[in-house]
This record gives sequence, C-alpha cells and structure tokens, in this order.
Amino acid sequence: ASLAAEDTDGCLRELDRLAPRIGLAEVRLDLMRSFDVARLVAKAPVPLILTCRPERERGGFKGPESERMGILRSAHDHGCAYIDVEADRLDLVAGWGGGSPTQVIASQHWFDAMPPDLLGAYRDLRDRCAVVKLVGTAQSAADVLPVLELLRDASTPVIGMAMGGPGTCTRILAPAFPQTVLTYGAATSAAAT
Repeated sequence: ASLAAEDTDGCLRELDRLAPRIGLAEVRLDLMRSFDVARLVAKAPVPLILTCRPERERGGFKGPESERMGILRSAHDHGCAYIDVEADRLDLVAGWGGGSPTQVIASQHWFDAMPPDLLGAYRDLRDRCAVVKLVGTAQSAADVLPVLELLRDASTPVIGMAMGGPGTCTRILAPAFPQTVLTYGAATSAAAT
C-alpha cells in the first residue's frame, strides 16, 4: 500500500489496519503534514519504503534539496527496508553504507508518456542500486507493452508500471514476473498517492 497520512500517529494507525493484508508499505513523507521517521520505522508493523518526492517530480516537498536529502538520510540511518530516491540523485546516496540494512530504490517517472527505451533506462540503473523503479504513463493499451517487456527481461529486482487508466493492468500483472519486488495500490480510492 502507498500511504500519505496526515501525521505519524495517523500513518501508524493505517499501517496497523492494513498489516494483515500487505507485506510492505510505501510512506510518502512529502505528502504528510508532520512525521517522525524514527518512530515510523520503529513502530511500523510491516517493512517500509520511505520516500520524499520533490515538486519537480510531482511530489509535495517544497523545501531545499539538502533538507529533503537529510530526511532520506534519516530514513536510511534508522533502518527502514528501502528508501526511494530519484535516479538523478542516486549518486548522492551511494556512500551512505554505515551498516544500515536499508536498500535503495532508484526511481524514474515519465508523467506524460511512455519513454521510448524503458529497458535501456533499466540497464543504466540496475548496477547502481538494489531495485530499479521505472514508471511511464500509458495513453493507450499498446503503451503497457514496454512495461511488460521490462518486467519480463529484468535480471535484477525491479518495479515497473504504467500510470493512467490503460496502465492499470501492469499493477495487476507485475507480480507474475520473477524479478518484480512489488506492485502498488492505494488503501482507499480517496487515499491515492
């Protein structure tokens, strides 16, 4: 489930409610009014992906990039399962080892179309992170084919999907492919992230 609760307490309540039906939750820190990363990681009943999307990626974080990266560093250092970082910021997190079990998801989104070479984008990232996440926008049913080809041909952990109505099937079919780490869904239609 992908969550964007108002605050830490609300997020933990929603995680407790969903825990019997999910194996992992993405928490969109950029869409929360307030949050306590340490408490979220310590109290969550399921492993967490923590992300903080900037406005340039259609996220809700409006502050300076150094502050945003500090939030992600805190998530990493507190040992959440994954942090989701934009592919163009991957080099900034490359040296964050320090014994943390946190793995890095490198994500790239195309909000207006499906990119011409999704598999090439995957190949550029696959050796630089634990999981590659590539998301394009499907304008037609044919636009889902590059996503399905990516999921079929991936040799390392991957998250691939198509946004938009025609892309819904990629969220449903993704778990059928062996390298797929997860698929996303909103807890309720009003909670879509």
